[in-house]
Amino acid sequence: MNPDGIYLLLFFVAGALAVPSVSRRLGLPNAVGEIIFGVILGYMFSVHLVLNTEVVSFLATFGFIVLMYMAGLEIDLEDLKTMPRREIIVIHSYFVALVGVAVVVTWLLNQPPFFILLYCTMAIGLLYPVLREMNLLQRDLGKNLLIIASMGEIYVLLALTFFVIQYDYGITAEALLRISYVLFFSFAAYLFLRLLQLLLWWYPSLASLFLHTGNLNESGVRSNFVIMLAFVSLAILLGIEPIVGAFIGGILFSAVFKEKESIRGSFSVLGNGFLIPIFFIYVGYQFDLGLLLHPEFVINALVFSLAFLLIRLVAVFPFAFSRRSWREVLMVPVATAYPLTLLVAFGQVGLSLNIIDERTASSVVLAAMICALVYPSIMRFMSQRLVVSEARNGNDSVSRER
Repeated sequence: MNPDGIYLLLFFVAGALAVPSVSRRLGLPNAVGEIIFGVILGYMFSVHLVLNTEVVSFLATFGFIVLMYMAGLEIDLEDLKTMPRREIIVIHSYFVALVGVAVVVTWLLNQPPFFILLYCTMAIGLLYPVLREMNLLQRDLGKNLLIIASMGEIYVLLALTFFVIQYDYGITAEALLRISYVLFFSFAAYLFLRLLQLLLWWYPSLASLFLHTGNLNESGVRSNFVIMLAFVSLAILLGIEPIVGAFIGGILFSAVFKEKESIRGSFSVLGNGFLIPIFFIYVGYQFDLGLLLHPEFVINALVFSLAFLLIRLVAVFPFAFSRRSWREVLMVPVATAYPLTLLVAFGQVGLSLNIIDERTASSVVLAAMICALVYPSIMRFMSQRLVVSEARNGNDSVSRER
């Protein structure tokens, strides 16, 4: 590695350390602050014509994979078992309506078909800390919003897999073969973890190897890295996107092993503490700051971010058949309108596959940042109004009883 590359790596690591504190003071989500830092870093180094280094690129890619594995770990399929069938039907109707409206908007704006997938993107990466900050995680509303975003995240990642297969192979026998690979991968991964669970049932002493953390060797974290990379390797061998392998692996591990809170915490320390910030800084580092001088580029990003919310507002009508107040219903489209991590990730996937060009990918990144800055603030305001309304209704009920 040349000296300039060492300096670049040092700046990346220093940014991963310092940016969260600065972001907290400015009221920004950490991911947004890291992308902005990367943009500034990219501008500084572009002046001196320093190129990307393989080490930074590798760390960013690895951080991306860890991000998707952690997203899978956050999804708890057990929550679906306690949800009434009526609610499940309403949620799926919302997803269908969302796809339909996204198709119409993409056609009206004359955008590539890949934008249908982008418009339908949902994720819990930024929603989770926002709900925690608003003290909604322990309420039914917060839990339901997490379930909706989790289900949407699963479906959109599966849709990405099938979209990439169709884009590469068309509607051919080879495409069907690739789809069968995805199904085989999911079945093989699930079977592997079930056999592992059975092994731990027969030999409980081995559980510490996979689930226990805080010991000297951190065997639980090491084992999870082995499992994650095994899924990624199998996905690559079958021609599936590595991030899909990591995500499915995280979901299945979360579904099979119920006592996983310590693993989530320990994995989060390494992921959110180092690798994932490197990924977001690298995304910003690749952003062409000169594009902001072109009004058309900025307008496209603003249109995309506005359409992202409007599509959800139009598609939310199925929730009129649920037993929610209109304020809670309106929180659904806002809560699912800022999937910063996955939206940025999808933009990078589209760029790597040459589905979209670099300018469009940068526009997606800028739009994702706008969504992450504006929509959580709207949601906080709506949440405050909801709490005030509930408190007022509660006081009215008490007064009537008296």
